[in-house]
Amino acid sequence: MDLYQLLPLLDGWRRESRELTNIKVNNGEERELARATDSGWIVGGGIQFVGNPLSVFTIYYHDKTGAEHKLTSNPVGLKQLGLEGVSLLHGATLTKADDANSRYGMVMSPPRPIPFFASRDFPIRFTAKAVNGDMLVEWFGYEIILITDKEKFIKSLRKILGIEDWLVWVKR
Repeated sequence: MDLYQLLPLLDGWRRESRELTNIKVNNGEERELARATDSGWIVGGGIQFVGNPLSVFTIYYHDKTGAEHKLTSNPVGLKQLGLEGVSLLHGATLTKADDANSRYGMVMSPPRPIPFFASRDFPIRFTAKAVNGDMLVEWFGYEIILITDKEKFIKSLRKILGIEDWLVWVKR
């Protein structure tokens, strides 16, 4: 069992999901679609857009050392990997590919939620980058779990794991 599975038993966290529509991204621009400054877990994100299939959807996140990591996808790459319309067990899939109308959809949903560290200096960010022409983000959505009160979260975790009882016993 991992910490994510214990969340329903813990305090000091919340699920955040948002959807945005009709966002224009100019050629060459990497546009921030969403950000958060609390630590937590990436559950997933998705995008549907009109534009070049080389355009990129990225989730930037940090580990506890501040090192940046990213999950990046574009329709061409997902097609080349054979991840068009396949199960989300792979973590990323191309959900729509209409080359005639330049309309594409992608979802990134890791098999297990990815923990991340975030702060004002190191936010988690969801971005879209237009390549070889403008893009219109018709729909963007994401879901993350945020630790909103670290003290309550840690206190409830210690209680669930029985750590408080163990600490009292050790002090005797």
